[in-house]
Amino acid sequence: MPKLGPAMSITEYIEQSLADIKQLRDEIRLKLHLAGMETKTAWEEFEPKLHDTERKLKSMGEEALEEAKNTVEEAKIRCKDILMNINI
Repeated sequence: MPKLGPAMSITEYIEQSLADIKQLRDEIRLKLHLAGMETKTAWEEFEPKLHDTERKLKSMGEEALEEAKNTVEEAKIRCKDILMNINI
């Protein structure tokens, strides 16, 4: 996961974070084939929100990027939580 620092702009951070979220999403989808029903339900409830978040982040202007950083962090945490709860 990228770390926002002096060498990385907020825009670069958001772009890298989106790539990280997509990678986590793909990993979750693969593991869901073997996951329990509770985890599948959690993912099915969260995935539309993730798509909405990705769409919003791509359309934001510079003034909203700081808020977007917080949204991205929350999405990454939720993806990791779901991934950790997949029992395979």
